[in-house]
Order: sequence, then structure tokens, then C-alpha cells
Amino acid sequence: MRPILRTVIVFVASLITLSRGDSSEAAELMHHALPNSPFSFAVTVQRGDLAYTRQILAIDADQGDFGAGVLMEKLGMVAALRGATLSDVVRLNVFLADDSDKLRAAAEKMVTDLWPAGKTPAVTFIPGRLPGDVPLACDAVIALDQETDDVLPINEDAANLRFKIDAFVAPASRDLIYASGRAFKGETYEQSVPITIKALLDDFVFPQGATVNDILQVRAYVGDLDHWAEAERLIEKTLGAEVAPPIVFVEWAKTDSVEIEFITSAPRTAKTTETVSFQTPETLKKSPVYSRIALLHSDRVTFMSGIVGTTNKSPEAQVASLFDELKSRTEAVGSDLRHLVKATYLVSDRDVDQTVNALRPNYYDPQRPPAASKIFRSSIGVSDRHLLIDMIAVPVAK
Repeated sequence: MRPILRTVIVFVASLITLSRGDSSEAAELMHHALPNSPFSFAVTVQRGDLAYTRQILAIDADQGDFGAGVLMEKLGMVAALRGATLSDVVRLNVFLADDSDKLRAAAEKMVTDLWPAGKTPAVTFIPGRLPGDVPLACDAVIALDQETDDVLPINEDAANLRFKIDAFVAPASRDLIYASGRAFKGETYEQSVPITIKALLDDFVFPQGATVNDILQVRAYVGDLDHWAEAERLIEKTLGAEVAPPIVFVEWAKTDSVEIEFITSAPRTAKTTETVSFQTPETLKKSPVYSRIALLHSDRVTFMSGIVGTTNKSPEAQVASLFDELKSRTEAVGSDLRHLVKATYLVSDRDVDQTVNALRPNYYDPQRPPAASKIFRSSIGVSDRHLLIDMIAVPVAK
């Protein structure tokens, strides 16, 4: 191991060690462990503020570990800006530039080296091309031991970083708005991005009384990542926010398309006993398998690690086994399939894609399906599997 890499690992590990117990206890995290696995299958957090980060890239990576040490050092620094540490990370999306065994092993080792067994964040590993052709990237949700009233940017003014805003803080005093992704096709990003952003704002943000300055994170599913910087510029320009929110890019197999979704802080907290409620704008068609908007009211929220099916005997068996596993996991954390907030489906097979559409009505209450985005991929990073789901859930009752 190179000396500089060893220093990075020791530095990041110390951030965790110093925080074990006090910080996590204050944030009231509950890790739900997988049997015979170092990974948590879910992490439940009693909400203080939550920080939603930008997509952090392993720029200038040490090729010995594919930039894993650099990546976690950067994430630890973002957490430290608001008095948190890596032990306060409740959700971690790890992006891998390809689905090779070596890169996957390095990414998994990155997590297991830094978090104790059964105390990891809820982790989803996502293969696919990345901005700048870096080997690894991540974004995260961090639990903060504080409560604020306003959406706040976390900013580290580091001249060597491409991005300036590292995270936005979601106030614990407000509901969260999770909206399904929207996609409007144009001949170029110059056409499709502004149309998509305007539709999201008009249908999902402004009717809730929120503004562009309440958007916590933008997730953009982009086909042509050669032009990710152009897409970023268009997103920021079209939004016109006082401070541009963090953006996360995910590769989409549709090369001429872009799908965008927002996570937004609501300007108020609804007076309701529901932990999550669902809406469909009057201008849009209601679906029995996904909601256009999910409003998270609960002060407790569970982030789940990526789930795949337990069998691949057929598309039907694979999808059914995945939803059965989802049902089991939601019940284990005090939720159920009627209290799912946001689903992201990554699919890499056309038959499996059609089967997801066919079988979802067997599992979801048509009045209460989660908000969702479904993205076709060349791979989900798991051998012989073609569907990966990550999910957010809330308790059955407040």
C-alpha cells in the first residue's frame, strides 16, 4: 500500500472510531444486519436533519485501490463540515465504472474496511459509466445531530474540486417530497433537459408551495455521459436556484434520453397521522404501480440496501423472489408494502423489465404504490441477475 493511501485510510478510519457510540447514538441510527454478511440490509434513522450529498468522484485516483481511499476521505470531509462522521452515513450509493470482479471487490472492501460488520450504511452498488471516466464515485445521505429550519448548503471551498456545493441539508422540521422521474425526449440535451425540468417544477415542486431553492438533490439518468457537463450546465441554468443543488448522474441505456428526478424539502409539515401520503397531479394520469409524488411525513425513515432476486430460474421467478424479499425486509423494519416511499428499479433484461410491470400490481396497493424511477441498464453488477431495487420505507404508523 502506498504511504499516501495508508494515510488516507487511517484518517478516515479515525473519523469513524472517534464517532462510534456518541455520534451515532445521538443520531439514533438502527442498523438491520444481514445474516452471515458484513452489510446492513437497511438503516433506520430517527430524523434530525439529513444531508444529501453531491456525486463525489474518485478524481486523481490511486489505481491500486481504484480511488477508494480518496473517495472515502472526501465523503468524510463532507460529513465533518456539519459535525458528522462516516458512522453517520445512513445511505451510500457506490458507482462503479464497470462490472469487473476486481472493481466490485475493491468497492466492497472500501465499505467493510471502514464500517464494522452489520454497521454499514445501506449500500447499493451501481455499475456503469461515470462522469469524467473515473473508476468510482458515490453519493450519500448523512444523519446530522442538529435541527434547522431552512435548506442549507454545505460548502467546502476546495480549489482542486470540480464541484463547490458538497451537500444540501434537509430540515427535520419539514416533510420531504420524493417525486417519480420525468423524461421528455428532444433531439439534444438543449431541448430535453429544460422541458423535463419545467415539467418537474410545474407538477411536483411549485404545487407543494416549494421553490427551486428547496430542491435538495437532482438525480439525472443520462444516456450519453460524454456530455454530462452539458447536462449539468443546463440543469443548473434552467433551475436558476440561488445556489445550485447537488447533482448525481447515473448512466441510462437509452443513449438519446435523460430522465430527471428531484428530492425536495416541503415548506411545511402536513397535519396527518400518516407516515407517507401519495399524490397525482390533476394534469397527469394515475398509475396503480407507482405514485407521481410521495410525501414523507414520518420522523423515522428506513433506507434499504440494493435488493436482487434469490433465483434466476425465469423472469417471473426472479422478480417474484425479489418482491418477496422486499416484503420480508420491510416487515423486519416495522414497515410494509403500503408504506414504501421511493423505489429505484435498475433493469438489464427486456423480459425481466416486462415482468416487473406485470407483477407489481400483485404486491402494491394501487392507491399507495411508491414513487419510482425505472432505468434500463447494460448490467446491474450481479451475475445472472437482471433486476436491482433500492427502496426507502417508513413505519406503518407515527
